[in-house]
Amino acid sequence: MKKGIIAAIMLSIIGLSLSGCGPKMASQETLAKLNQVCSAADAAQQQIQQVQAQIDKLQQEKGDKQKQLQALKAERDSLRAWLDLLEKGY
Repeated sequence: MKKGIIAAIMLSIIGLSLSGCGPKMASQETLAKLNQVCSAADAAQQQIQQVQAQIDKLQQEKGDKQKQLQALKAERDSLRAWLDLLEKGY
């Protein structure tokens, strides 16, 4: 009889200790915070994509402006050469 009581007590202790070690469900507060963080991460990712698209657009515009500048410099040099010829009375 004593062995049965001791065995029951041991099983109860083991059962209680194991039940506390199992997986626990996240609280509603934790889930809400997790959803909030995920939403913020998604928003940040979208903002990164928008900024990258703007950077790409501005780099394209910069390249176009540099080409236009080179063309204008070439035209200026050509006109300057013509002006020099005209000033010399050619």
